[in-house]
Amino acid sequence: MGDADGPVFRHDPTASQTAAAATVHGLQARPSRDALAALVRGDPDAAALAEQVWMRVLERVLTVQPADRPDELMKALGRGLRNPTGMSRDDLAWLGLLINDPFARDRAVLSLEPSDAEGWVELWSRVVRACPHGTQDNPLAVLGLAAWVNGDGALQSVCLEEMDALGIRPGLKNLLENLSAAVVPPSEWPGLRESLRELIEEADDEVPDEVA
Repeated sequence: MGDADGPVFRHDPTASQTAAAATVHGLQARPSRDALAALVRGDPDAAALAEQVWMRVLERVLTVQPADRPDELMKALGRGLRNPTGMSRDDLAWLGLLINDPFARDRAVLSLEPSDAEGWVELWSRVVRACPHGTQDNPLAVLGLAAWVNGDGALQSVCLEEMDALGIRPGLKNLLENLSAAVVPPSEWPGLRESLRELIEEADDEVPDEVA
C-alpha cells in the first residue's frame, strides 16, 4: 500500500501548561517534534522508488486536460479519504502532483470540512511521505492547513518548518504563518473559508474571456 500506518499519539491535556492552554483553544498536543517530523519525511531508502513513481504520474498527467485536473483531484481525494491505507504509492503521488494545479488546489482547499480534517491529516501526511524530496511544497501546505483545522498546531508548525528547510514557499504558506502568529483557533475556519471562496471567485471573474 502507500506506506505503513503513521504513529498514533495519545493526547494528555494535563501534561503541561502549554498543552492545557492549547486544549482551551481547540488545539491538540503531541509528544515530540521528532515524532511529528516523522509524519512529513519520506523513507530515505525509498527515495529511488519515489522518483520512479513520480515519473510515472508525470507521464499520466500529460493525458489529462488542464481543465479536467480539478475533477481528477477531487475524485482522487475522495478515494483517499474513504480509504487512506488502501492508496498505492502511485495513488498518493497522483494526489501530490495534481495539488500543484492552482485551480485544483483551490477547489480542494475549499472542500475541507472540519469534520473531515483528521482524515485529511492522515491522507496528506501519506502523500507528503510518498513524494520525492523537493516536490512536497503544496502537499505540505495542504497538510499544514488540515492540521490547523484539526486543532493540531504543533503539526502545522512542523509543516512550516519543513517548508522553510526545503526553501519552498507555496501560496498557502503565508496563510499558515499568519494563522500561527495570531494563534487563530480552528473554529474560525468556516468563516475564513468563505472569505477565501469570495476572493477566488473575484479573481476568476477578473480573468479575460479569451484567457479563461
